[in-house]
Amino acid sequence: MAIATIASTISAGGLGDLLFEGLQTGRVVPILWGTILTVVLTIVGIIILKLVENIMISDWRDAEKGVN
Repeated sequence: MAIATIASTISAGGLGDLLFEGLQTGRVVPILWGTILTVVLTIVGIIILKLVENIMISDWRDAEKGVN
């Protein structure tokens, strides 16, 4: 997520635009929104990956035990 945010420096868009707009204009609100939304997006991504991991591990354990 951090690299995607920094990609804004090469005009790739995204949440990094909010951060860099705030830094260039000296306004705190865009910096906070960009930071908060990036953190929320990161946490959602982590939760999704954890759910996928748990599903795969439980399937693997069931297959190891021979349960269908």
